[in-house]
Amino acid sequence: MNKALVFLLVLCSVLPAYAVEKTIVDTVTPQNLASKSIDTDLDNITKYSSGLSEAVTVIGATPRTLLIAKASSVLGSVVVPSTLTLMFTGCGRLNVLAGQTLTINGPIQAPPTQQIFSSTGTIVLGTAAIQPVYPQWFSGADAGAQITNTLAAMPVTGGTIDASKYAGAQTLASTLTIDKPVVLLLGNATFGSTQTTIISVTSNNVTIKGDGQVTLIDATTSLGNQHNIVVQDGVSNTTIRDLSIDGTNKIFVGGDTDTNHGIRAICSTGTPCENIIVKNVNFSGTLQGIFFRQANHCNIEGNTFNYSHLGGQQIYLSNSDYCTITGNRHRTTGTGSAANAIDINVRPDDPSEGVVYSNNTIDGDIRSEGI
Repeated sequence: MNKALVFLLVLCSVLPAYAVEKTIVDTVTPQNLASKSIDTDLDNITKYSSGLSEAVTVIGATPRTLLIAKASSVLGSVVVPSTLTLMFTGCGRLNVLAGQTLTINGPIQAPPTQQIFSSTGTIVLGTAAIQPVYPQWFSGADAGAQITNTLAAMPVTGGTIDASKYAGAQTLASTLTIDKPVVLLLGNATFGSTQTTIISVTSNNVTIKGDGQVTLIDATTSLGNQHNIVVQDGVSNTTIRDLSIDGTNKIFVGGDTDTNHGIRAICSTGTPCENIIVKNVNFSGTLQGIFFRQANHCNIEGNTFNYSHLGGQQIYLSNSDYCTITGNRHRTTGTGSAANAIDINVRPDDPSEGVVYSNNTIDGDIRSEGI
């Protein structure tokens, strides 16, 4: 934890609220406000005895920046207009009470890793409030819960969730369901989970983008039935790129029903998945790295598959038409023809038409099937 954050936590816990507020407000001048490109007409929430609801009523449509430097409860449902910027500093936080809705249509100014919402009520963010939005702004027991709460507050049109400030080991205690068209940015962190599905994509037009191999989606159930990222039935335009996927190191045994897919799309309802892009992903420990069934017009490019166990397929295509597989590296550290398998299945009983497989590199003792 950095020294500035430690100081702020101590400041919030030991000083009276008015002292914390004065410490913050005394540092705010028209000059440094202008340097942050926010309205220099600064107001303070402490001027209003009823808090945010009164401030919104009094300020109205006048362009204004409202400073929130300490915790304040939102006692009733409030709609913040697009002309009002909420600026959170110090210990600033809004507590939305149960049964109430806070709708924010204006910009938000806040440190990326500071919690600014503590809510048992409902938070709704307009498009001006998500440029981008940071999950650490929201409450939650772990990173997964914070991202889930962020998704719930996002507009149906989506936006960018910048989760790149998480670092080190993070937990996804429940399946993270991405149900809106968002760009999810991940950073130098390991997102570990024991869930059967770690990340579930149920919306069209979703991008999950990491910071290279330092971003890890980690299946932590030993030898179990677990999938890192699942694109659900009929979903289109999914991009997964610039990250690492670590599986359960599942070893296939005849008759075994457990499996582990790094990225899975099994679209069996009659509506295929379309346009899945998997690019610059580093796979290890998965029984099947990419497992697509009825997933058309997909692009699998520039990925690395690392395997050292029996019975796996690095890429499996079934009834998936017009997919391009190019520039990938298939690696194995095992020995023997079955030590590591790359099975591009274009089978007569479940054909995939128009598949292009080109400019890929195969290192080690690997067999191929159907190409």
